[in-house]
Amino acid sequence: MSSVKTPGSLSMRHHSPALPVMAPAKRRPAPPPAAADPGSSCRRPLSSANPPLARQAHVTPPTSRQPPGAVTCRATEAGGRSSRPEDAETLPGPRRTRRRRERGGAAEEGRASGRQRREHPGSSPVGGGARRGGGARSGSRTRRPWRRSRSGRRPSGRRASSSRGEAQRFSRRRGGFREWAAGHRFLKGRKMEESVTQMQPMHETQLANSEGGYVWQVTDMNRLHRFLCFGSEGGTYYIQEQRLGLQNAEALLRLIEDGRGCEVIQEIKSFSQEGRNAKQEPTLFALAICSQCSDTSTKQAAFKAVPEVCRIPTHLFTFIQFKKDLKESMHCGMWGRALRKAVADWYNEKGGMALALAVTKYKQRNGWSHKDLLRLSHLKPSSEGLAIVTKYITKGWKEVHDTYKEKALSVETERLLKYLEAVEKVKRTRDELEVIHLIEEHRLVREHLLTNHLKSKEVWKALLQEMPLTALLRNLGKMTANSVLEPGNSEVSLVCEKLCNEKLLKKARIHPFHVLVALETYKTGHGLRGKLKWRPDEEILQALDAAFYKTFKMVEPTGKRFLLAVDVSGSMEQRVLGSILSASTVAAAMCMVVTRTESDSYIVAFSDEMVPCPLTTDMTLQQVLMAMSQIPAGETDCSLPMIWAQKTNTAADVFIVFTDNETFAGSVHPAAALREYRKKMGIPAKLIVCGMASNGFTIADPDDRGMLDMCGFDTGALDVIRNFTLDVI
Repeated sequence: MSSVKTPGSLSMRHHSPALPVMAPAKRRPAPPPAAADPGSSCRRPLSSANPPLARQAHVTPPTSRQPPGAVTCRATEAGGRSSRPEDAETLPGPRRTRRRRERGGAAEEGRASGRQRREHPGSSPVGGGARRGGGARSGSRTRRPWRRSRSGRRPSGRRASSSRGEAQRFSRRRGGFREWAAGHRFLKGRKMEESVTQMQPMHETQLANSEGGYVWQVTDMNRLHRFLCFGSEGGTYYIQEQRLGLQNAEALLRLIEDGRGCEVIQEIKSFSQEGRNAKQEPTLFALAICSQCSDTSTKQAAFKAVPEVCRIPTHLFTFIQFKKDLKESMHCGMWGRALRKAVADWYNEKGGMALALAVTKYKQRNGWSHKDLLRLSHLKPSSEGLAIVTKYITKGWKEVHDTYKEKALSVETERLLKYLEAVEKVKRTRDELEVIHLIEEHRLVREHLLTNHLKSKEVWKALLQEMPLTALLRNLGKMTANSVLEPGNSEVSLVCEKLCNEKLLKKARIHPFHVLVALETYKTGHGLRGKLKWRPDEEILQALDAAFYKTFKMVEPTGKRFLLAVDVSGSMEQRVLGSILSASTVAAAMCMVVTRTESDSYIVAFSDEMVPCPLTTDMTLQQVLMAMSQIPAGETDCSLPMIWAQKTNTAADVFIVFTDNETFAGSVHPAAALREYRKKMGIPAKLIVCGMASNGFTIADPDDRGMLDMCGFDTGALDVIRNFTLDVI
């Protein structure tokens, strides 16, 4: 067999014994037989189209079945690859047939050189194509001899004849297979039938691979989406912090070079505003790259998007630091007129009270302060409120007080001045009652207080009254350790009331996994780091447990068909990377989320074979864990879910494998099993492998958009799974 590709990675496999790999080239007078020495090489002049590359033609010596005048010459570049179709020529002599190759020495040559392909960019009579990076593979132009099938039979003459006729029909077309594929009627808008094979596109976004089958191509825009979501263009999500650099954003740079910088900015804004990103840093890093590039329109759009992407001062400080880090590698300046205007606009677009809250809560991050940015941006305040806040930042409260103490003030300005005065007072007072009064009157938050203030039980009680739900979940242990939350007191009742309030849970967009992390952390009685210890309150534990089940209603269903495969071995009791939870608890919780929110889902376990888990929607977390623990454990072969689903004719859009770090691949690679499932079932299925205690593994094909690896599991992993399922990344 030979595999023929077209430029765009479209390909088709032809079973033709007499099909030439490429069209006959122009013949020229044959060299004398003595020149065809097996160890010699013929030199050709440098190509005018590509002068730096010296090209060399390797000569295949004639065999016993080949007349002396027939020598195959293939021209290659210095690296052994050719990117020009005219460089491959056939010297005079009769063209060898398949039957002769079976009996001749070319069979040995074919077996020695492995699979032979003729690839080059540009059109050819048989639709020759380019492989990734350009250039043809080195190897003989002679085709491989036929191989016996597993049954020991030779290919049938009818199939060979049919394939030959099909190939000749393609060879008469100028564009070859690529032109045919471009005009192919894609099957969309209706359910795929099982008769649709992988040799046919299931969706118009699919492209043909080197074997002639259709796969989901990962475009540069797809790679950008992955980077914006979790900081990597590849198919692996890492829980641990990854250092960002230009090498992580190659697709982003290519899109800018192709003139699509404005599209990139729009995607950055979309991911940031809609909360699609699991981490904020990649989005800010991408915006910094766009603002440093040489394309004028991209740069202008990037600076215009700064207020929309950098919503809080922490984001702005991080963006500025990324620009500083990129200054040397991108060979550009930093504090030009455009950046000064963008920073000034960020401050001027906020109201006086909103800016006062922001600058007093987030004073400095990443080595930058508001005073630094105001000094470098040459800000000119657009309102009296902004003028007061900027003077407060640069000159201090005393200067502001002296300037405005005798002026006639509006109600809004007077309120702003009182707020700034309260922020200054709370820094200097040690009177507990005064601190509580300032918190209640001006709604001061924890960041406004000193460390000594947070040692007071009464101060924490004052903060609890207006504490957001996310902050409440984080500080339950701290408040219990400080005896703020004691059995039967009013503060415990207030906490339980907030945790069971469905409106508050929905407004804060609390996911069941967030509550589960808080529940398990509080239940342990100590933090992951530090010496803080507490005795869990039973009433709060019950409220957290109730909140866990209430938040299932907050999860929006995706409408996809899920098949979750769970590792039930004893090693699943180890802690998940990036969380206090065990791997078995995370797997059980995710199974509950899927079964309660998705209408079509299957839960199976790795035993001696794939075994369905007897889970129902009314089971508690402990009941799910108990049911899973009673299943005998087997090897975690990540290809088994697809094989089992194919055998049982189970339709699934998304396969998710939950294991610790034993991502064992058996005789069939998971990528191959997934492609076979797509081919047989006619479903563009996806695969997610969660190695929840693993630092790194590679199961997903980075060039297949439908595969993803996850190393560890945290709250950000939920966004990654949802975005991956809905084709966002």
